[in-house]
Amino acid sequence: MLRAVEAWLSEPEARVLAVAYAGSFGVSVGLLLLWRLLIAPAIPSYKTRSEDDRVFLANSFVSLYPAFTAPLLAIPAIMELPLHDHESLLHAPPSTLALRAVGLSAGYMLYDTVYCLSYRQVRSPLIILHHAFSFVLFPYATLRHRSILLVLFFVSTELTNLGQHLRILLLKLGHEASRLYLWNGVAWAVAFFVVRILPSPYFFYKLVSSSYEQYSTFDFYLAAATVPLPFMLNSFWFYMLSIGVLNFRNKWQRMRGGGGASKRR
Repeated sequence: MLRAVEAWLSEPEARVLAVAYAGSFGVSVGLLLLWRLLIAPAIPSYKTRSEDDRVFLANSFVSLYPAFTAPLLAIPAIMELPLHDHESLLHAPPSTLALRAVGLSAGYMLYDTVYCLSYRQVRSPLIILHHAFSFVLFPYATLRHRSILLVLFFVSTELTNLGQHLRILLLKLGHEASRLYLWNGVAWAVAFFVVRILPSPYFFYKLVSSSYEQYSTFDFYLAAATVPLPFMLNSFWFYMLSIGVLNFRNKWQRMRGGGGASKRR
């Protein structure tokens, strides 16, 4: 078994991805320690937060890291693919940028799975399945040269998590009634539509128009069973996000109105 792993890591592509994978996991752990030991204690309102709030705050702080960095690698890596060649697009080899983008994202997903399993407050079966899908299948598809275009698109959509986790940080630190909280929610919804929903028809078109001639039977059915899932999840999450923003807008207006009425009295 050890020899098989050594042989696998001797491959240049596997080595680049593995280094990014392990490095991202390590960076995530380091950021968790940085938050708990230095940043959180320096925030005055943190001392009054509940244990549940502190679990969410730590999770969201670390999650800002891949949301910002992975898309910076994934988007230019998409542009390096043969986008106009449908014969080779879905079995094109990954560039170094693509390997690092996938490794960075998958390493964080593994870290976050461990974190979610460790704390019941964030232990969601859907999130754990989503993460397992990412930290297992993304590297597999990348090293097999299978549907890398779709893998990189899914990695790039993590950009919208900046708004999600900024929202949680503001909420758990007691800034729910602030204008920043409201406008972050609106910007998050818009970004979610622009980044995840709007480009989806293009990528879905590439998915159904490109050649699968190089795929094994297993790889073809694996792609057919799994690739549509993120598209469906994104549509569901966008629907829930839109409803949430509209409901909160009304709630926020009531909170601001009540505050104004109290001041006038």
